[in-house]
Amino acid sequence: MALIPLEPLPGVIEFLNYLKKEKKNLLGLVTGNKENIGEKMIRKAGLYSYFSFFSFDRGENREKLVESAINKAEKIAPIKKKIVIGDTVHDIRAGKANSCFTVAVATGFSTMTTLQQEQPHLLLQSLKEYPSILKRISTTLTLSQNPQAERAATASVR
Repeated sequence: MALIPLEPLPGVIEFLNYLKKEKKNLLGLVTGNKENIGEKMIRKAGLYSYFSFFSFDRGENREKLVESAINKAEKIAPIKKKIVIGDTVHDIRAGKANSCFTVAVATGFSTMTTLQQEQPHLLLQSLKEYPSILKRISTTLTLSQNPQAERAATASVR
């Protein structure tokens, strides 16, 4: 059986390098893969060292996986911003269910139209846009908790 090479998608390494360089960021990875498979894939792609914690599938729904990741993060350090970046509707739904800022990236099987229906805070084609992602996340998250202001910000970043 031939092994399939695992290459990070465009922009992923640059984005992770930037986030890791900023010492204030605590990075975790949530995946629907079982731990033994997921860890092998993450290591093969050269991404393992970027993350402080992982939340692998244990038969729970995606919302519980995100909740588990948040709990792990809170044991390491206080959390000011919770952000879920994903390429499926399940990722966006799980982020929203856990009161996270959601970024949908159309790099998987889900189309922009499908992801847009979930109304993520940001909707992007690729992580190559990471400088603008950082700016948009910062701008949106520093708004007051006024729902009208949040809706206006969300509408303006798409």
